[in-house]
Amino acid sequence: DAATGMKFPATIQPPSCPPLTLIGLGVRTVSFLRVQVYSIAFYADLSNISGDSFEENIENIIAHSTVAVRIIPVRSTSFSHLRDAFLRTLRGRVQSEKKEGSISASTEDVPLRSIFPNTPLAKGTPLTIHSAPASQDEPRALIFEDLGTVKDNWIATRFFKSYFVEQGGSPAVSPPKSAPPVTTGRITNSSF
Repeated sequence: DAATGMKFPATIQPPSCPPLTLIGLGVRTVSFLRVQVYSIAFYADLSNISGDSFEENIENIIAHSTVAVRIIPVRSTSFSHLRDAFLRTLRGRVQSEKKEGSISASTEDVPLRSIFPNTPLAKGTPLTIHSAPASQDEPRALIFEDLGTVKDNWIATRFFKSYFVEQGGSPAVSPPKSAPPVTTGRITNSSF
């Protein structure tokens, strides 16, 4: 990531997952001072690409592919700081979708609080969060590596979609500038 100097591999393979390809990088900032907090890499299994536009491909990838986000703090932080940021983002989506009438009241309880320990997260320590598509028998699981799992289709989907929307001054994830264009299927870097 050119903005932070953090290095991310071109591919990763979380446990029980196919190899995932790096398709986007970003930086999350806090406050109006735009203080960089962590660098983000978005990875996906690109074997099921079928849309014509970037938006269609991202919708398809998140809905039907194994995806992962790797977060690396650019300054020492804590798991509770990350948890609070995730909860704020998901609760914002809950409120927005409730107004639209596209969500039930039962989704308001976002069960992430108990997963995160109340401990520091050192600068440069990666945290990988991944998810495979839901099966007929099980809802989609959002797996926080070495921390725990939340099994909820809505939460898993919105969690990953949130990285493709500007949030409070933090830009959306974009393609890595130093990587060759992602041309698997119909996704290209110019689509980002």
